Amino acid sequence: MHPSVERARRGGDRLRAIGLDVLSIEEAPGNFPLWMIARSGAPTERLWPLLSIEECERADRFLRPELRQRYVAAHAALRLLIEHWFDIPADGQRFERSDLGKMRLVGGGAAQLNLSYSADHVLIGLAEGPEIGVDIER
Repeated sequence: MHPSVERARRGGDRLRAIGLDVLSIEEAPGNFPLWMIARSGAPTERLWPLLSIEECERADRFLRPELRQRYVAAHAALRLLIEHWFDIPADGQRFERSDLGKMRLVGGGAAQLNLSYSADHVLIGLAEGPEIGVDIER
């Protein structure tokens, strides 16, 4: 087994430990890990503390509970995976958005990230180096 695949699985184990439903862990054609996560059945009160104030405020603006839960699960998972993959503590991560709305990790060096939502699923990709993009559709 390739070391990065095993490392990605350990990241998935961290997500499962807080109750997130990790459906699959794969390697993208560009040789970076992808995690497919289902909207969490985990109690969201366990996930909210992982989010920044801005993320909590954005989550609160969702009118439908299932969209709020998906957002909270996605952003909590993203923070834990960045912590695992890049050794940047979840509570020290800051994000900004490009002019096109793509998230970037502030002070993350070559760290690249992307996430995509569709129905009850979230796809997260992480890489070092060139910018990446992931997309899922129902």
